[in-house]
Amino acid sequence: MMFQWDEKRLRLNIPARQVLRLERSLSDVQVSLPGLEPQPATAYLCVFHVSGGLRVAIILHLHEARRLAIYLNREGPLGKDEACRVLGEANHFAETLGFMLGNLDFVRMPEPDRDRFWQSLPLMRGVPAPTGMAPDVDGKAADSGGAPVSPLKKGWTVAEMKIKRRNFIENLGRLLGML
Repeated sequence: MMFQWDEKRLRLNIPARQVLRLERSLSDVQVSLPGLEPQPATAYLCVFHVSGGLRVAIILHLHEARRLAIYLNREGPLGKDEACRVLGEANHFAETLGFMLGNLDFVRMPEPDRDRFWQSLPLMRGVPAPTGMAPDVDGKAADSGGAPVSPLKKGWTVAEMKIKRRNFIENLGRLLGML
């Protein structure tokens, strides 16, 4: 398998400007991971810049366990051509788990909306974990001071709703085009 779950990584601590592609599952799927109870999860596929190239990650937001399961490509930083190949493998990996992913057209969003949207996702900040330490994608520990992480946002701004509506219509069009 080209992807490996790094159980020590609890978040993808990178700024929005490093994200080149972001996809999210169209619905939640019941998954079963070693050591955890079967539970619904949302899947994300993320391609992002790191020093030395690109990384491809599949992130499962496990709702009941209140954590992220981050699967990174084993090869480390990749060149553009290799990243395209690994992206196809990442899609296949997500599909074998039962997820259907939709492209969020993240890089096409205006920068302020992109930053706000990235901050609203659990990928960067993680979800409340049992410990006060949450290693980022490079393995460096980031101390949250043991303070609880703020809960998921309940309301949406007008700009966020417009982005969500546009993404929904585009994804619906793609889905209907496949019929």
